[in-house]
Amino acid sequence: MGERWGQSPHDPYAIRQSELDRAIDEGRAVLVEGLTKSVLRFQLSKMFSTYGDVDGIDMPIFKTSGQNRGTAVVVFGSARAASKASSHMGTGLIDGQQVQVKVQETSHGDTYVPPPRR
Repeated sequence: MGERWGQSPHDPYAIRQSELDRAIDEGRAVLVEGLTKSVLRFQLSKMFSTYGDVDGIDMPIFKTSGQNRGTAVVVFGSARAASKASSHMGTGLIDGQQVQVKVQETSHGDTYVPPPRR
């Protein structure tokens, strides 16, 4: 992780939209659906770093509560790490909740992209 991903010192896992789009197009991002509202970015980073370097996490949150919206996109340093995470996690458990993890195939097609941050 580092400044090349546009991360701020306040949130080391933040990632710029342009970098997120590029990672998705390169197959280096996985979509995680079904998260409990209490899961935080650093927890996802710790879990997913088992599969490779985590370069950033896009996790939209509700402004009023500060809780996540139940989805996140985890960006890896390589497509191989993303594929490994997807195949190993598939329908795994995070925070006691079953989640679905799949490689985010494109940022321009019909696949789901989390809502923009407000």
